[in-house]
Amino acid sequence: MNRYGCRMVVLLSVCLFSRPAFGQFTIDQYDIWVYNPRTGSNIKWATLNGTGEFNPAWSPNGKLMAFDVVSGASQTIAVSNGSSTFFFPSPVFDLANNPSWHPSGNTLLFDQDYSVYTTDLSGSYKTLLIPDAYDAQYGHRNGSGPSIVFTRASTGEIHIFNTSTGIVSPVIATGENARFSPNDRSLVYVFNGDIYRIRLNGAYRPIGSPIAVTHTPSSDEGRPDWISQNEIVFHADYGGGGLASYDLYTIRTMGAHASAIRLTGFPASGDFDPAYALSNGKIAYAGDGSSAALHILLPGNDPHLMAIQDGEIFVFPNPATNVLQVRLNVALPGSYNLAVVDLLGRVCLQREVALHAGQQSFPIELDEKQFLPGTYLLQLRHEHQYFSIKWIKI
Repeated sequence: MNRYGCRMVVLLSVCLFSRPAFGQFTIDQYDIWVYNPRTGSNIKWATLNGTGEFNPAWSPNGKLMAFDVVSGASQTIAVSNGSSTFFFPSPVFDLANNPSWHPSGNTLLFDQDYSVYTTDLSGSYKTLLIPDAYDAQYGHRNGSGPSIVFTRASTGEIHIFNTSTGIVSPVIATGENARFSPNDRSLVYVFNGDIYRIRLNGAYRPIGSPIAVTHTPSSDEGRPDWISQNEIVFHADYGGGGLASYDLYTIRTMGAHASAIRLTGFPASGDFDPAYALSNGKIAYAGDGSSAALHILLPGNDPHLMAIQDGEIFVFPNPATNVLQVRLNVALPGSYNLAVVDLLGRVCLQREVALHAGQQSFPIELDEKQFLPGTYLLQLRHEHQYFSIKWIKI
């Protein structure tokens, strides 16, 4: 298996949906960088001599980063705080790749030999979640943790695995690198060089057909990650020059087809594998060090630019300190039960909220005694409509 989680001979066409080809570039050119779209700063997070670092994944609190480390034919996962790095032990984690965090921040999901496993941050154990019978790769958890979206390498089909019941869903779509939206009600993924979005119901079954977010397969858009409920960051080769032309872009996923906004890039650089952190608003990515930020404010960071659709919810700022603003578009007016719960299921706030039909917003005061720093779920329930979104208190 190579560093992309693909068997070398079998199913090569399935494995090459969205990865840049390295060509004349050397693996050890690439490190993990962090771009702050609010300030335009661009700093190196991890440098490991003689290795290449790819596929970054932020911890829920934005203080740690897990990523792939490649050296020659060897590959493993590392976790770094930006100054020191821990490597998962060999041979237990040889060829492990594609880390994804549990919402608790205490365990990691990863792919290895067409199976999906979980482990703690010291690599003291390895627990099988999705066996080789499903030839699973590109595993990614949902916001609350119990469900994992993955791609079957043999078919290229996307499924969702429920870790509580052990049940694998029917086919959701065809593609790879699927990611749950912040409220877990949509997926973005890559198919044949373009990015698609598909909505999910409460049982994680598809609603309607997939919608193409991008329409240029020759530009090799890939590895999407959510910035907000309506916006993603991804890499693409819009310059047509292979890896040297890969840069990071953002694009809205709802409504009329939007144009991508370029976030990073200098000629002959190559920026890819973006990962956005809700907790700190920063984008981690793999790059060769010659990239520069373009000092562009992400549209998703400006609440005044957020035109949301029926059934959508958005919170800002995220992370929040004293006040959380809630914006949503309600189809059914009436009294909604509002609850804020932590990741252990404890109810921190509960009350009734009267909502009218259409787009509206309201604030939630964050009392320091009620809301300690951490991750929370905001839930709004009506007899026939339900909203849920994850947010961070700092």
